[in-house]
Amino acid sequence: MASKDITDTVESLHKSYSGILKSSLDVTSRLSVLKQKEAVKLSFEDINYSVDVPCTDEEIALNGMKTKSIKILKGVTGFAKPGKATFIMGGSGAGKTSLFNIISYKVKPGKDVKLTGKVMLNDVNASAKLFNNYSAYVMQDDILF
Repeated sequence: MASKDITDTVESLHKSYSGILKSSLDVTSRLSVLKQKEAVKLSFEDINYSVDVPCTDEEIALNGMKTKSIKILKGVTGFAKPGKATFIMGGSGAGKTSLFNIISYKVKPGKDVKLTGKVMLNDVNASAKLFNNYSAYVMQDDILF
């Protein structure tokens, strides 16, 4: 096909599908902005997470304690390389959702919540603000259930 024919074809398509092309160009420009952002390695190190829960009457009678600590995560370490699919697998109750909630700063230490470990982006300690600049996390029950 000659150069003039290609130009005529492109002009014809542009006139016929200007809305589609405009939309496509908008997507392309948005993608180019995303490509300019820095690739980020997410890593987490020695994540420990426990919560204090009330004891049953039987447990109080046996040990005299009103609360007990339940360990949800113990020494969890891992990473996700940029541009690679990463899967976290485990049975029901294994702590997958808890890990994601911790990594995304949805869980904060408090009176009944003990949380230790490090979350890093490109091997730099992350904060909630920094994490939110590079990612988004939708909790599973927000849209699935």
